[in-house]
This record gives sequence, C-alpha cells and structure tokens, in this order.
Amino acid sequence: YKFKKHVKILPGTPDFVMFDVKVAIFAQGCFWHQHKSCLRSKRPESNSTFWNEKLNKNILRDGRNKKALWKMGWHVLTIWECSLKNKEKILKRIQRFAK
Repeated sequence: YKFKKHVKILPGTPDFVMFDVKVAIFAQGCFWHQHKSCLRSKRPESNSTFWNEKLNKNILRDGRNKKALWKMGWHVLTIWECSLKNKEKILKRIQRFAK
C-alpha cells in the first residue's frame, strides 16, 4: 500500500493516509487522547480543572474528526502509543484493516 503522512486536507490531519483504500490512521498518545483502560492515560491530580477541560476537549475533537471522516466514506484506525512496542502486530493489524 502507498501512504502519505500528515494529510492536512482531511479532518484531524491523520498521521497516515492510504488514499487507494480510503484508510486514515491516527497514531495517538495514550495520555493526550485518553486511551480508555490504559495506565498511561491517568489524569494528573494537581490542577485537575485545567487538565480535565483540556483532555475532554481532545476527546470531543477526536470524535468529531473521526465522525467527519466516516461521513466522507473513510475507514478510521487508531494506533495507540502503548501498542507501539510490537511493530509486527501493528503492521498485521493495519494490513487486516486495509483489506
């Protein structure tokens, strides 16, 4: 598959895009995008008002961007930071998703 990086013409500027199969891939940090049930997504206890507002906005923005892509006929895949240790597993997941 051919891919392009950081395609700004699509909602959310996906990290990788495969135009031939209409796949948009986001590589997201577990903390900044609040990966559910991941230890890395624990919110700070200090200055919690600021962090809760910031992280909640990130979650809402991500949802809006993914929904916009789906409405445009794109398939959206999220690769989480915590899963990046096993590159072969990620590559297989992307290949399965692209089919």
